[in-house]
Amino acid sequence: MDNAELYEFKTHAFVIKIWLEDSLRWRGHITHVPTGERRYIEDLGEIDDFIWPYLEKMGIQRKILEKLYNLLRHRRIRRLVKDGTHNGMDTTGGAGE
Repeated sequence: MDNAELYEFKTHAFVIKIWLEDSLRWRGHITHVPTGERRYIEDLGEIDDFIWPYLEKMGIQRKILEKLYNLLRHRRIRRLVKDGTHNGMDTTGGAGE
């Protein structure tokens, strides 16, 4: 396997389309681009459920991914507070679930 093939094997792309239905709940779908597999979602937590099996196949450990996510979330919050752009925004890293 050459470098380009290895890169493609270890690369995943997802398209996520979400919308707020009746101003009450999130709806949408997520598509794995290389395979075309699509799942319709009714809860934003289902995004993680769809993506995670692909990451596991790549050998990514959930614990490491959670640490990275937390690090990035905390950096975002600090930047928003420092810039003063946090007013009226959700700085918890949540998606409004």
